[in-house]
Amino acid sequence: RSIFARFLLAFALAALAGCTTIQYRDVQSQFEQAVRADNEQSSQPFTDTTKRYEGVAAELTPAYIAKLDDKLQPNAWTLRAVSEWRAGQFSNALQSADEGLNAIARVAQKDPKFDASRDSVILTMIPGLVEDARLRQVVGEQRLEHAAQRGRLVRLQGGAQMLGHVPVGEQV
Repeated sequence: RSIFARFLLAFALAALAGCTTIQYRDVQSQFEQAVRADNEQSSQPFTDTTKRYEGVAAELTPAYIAKLDDKLQPNAWTLRAVSEWRAGQFSNALQSADEGLNAIARVAQKDPKFDASRDSVILTMIPGLVEDARLRQVVGEQRLEHAAQRGRLVRLQGGAQMLGHVPVGEQV
């Protein structure tokens, strides 16, 4: 009886772990689709990649990642961090990158042969990518503000010329 009960428990746990792994493959596929859409955005400008990345990040909750096999967790944190970065969720991306690096350290401590070099490099790059995205956002906002101010000046100049206050061809 005891052997059968242990076998049944082990089988149930293995099945449960297998289901989580299969679901994780679906999340990986969603991430790949988001990346593909992101790469194709230049030829298909109305593709909403942000929503796709948000969907991947929403699937990869900390609780979900904790249920994965220890060796899959660093990769899951990588997918989450990259998705959050691409979705503009910068603070979350930084937290996920830290969690991913911690997961790598935990697995490497148990298994010195564990190789997560790709995930490690990407997770280490996330703070720099976040800072780059933030700076691009600021520069973009400044350009928009500059363009808006320039547009107002052109409208003012046109209005002044229409009223005859400034000869055509002169600046306001």
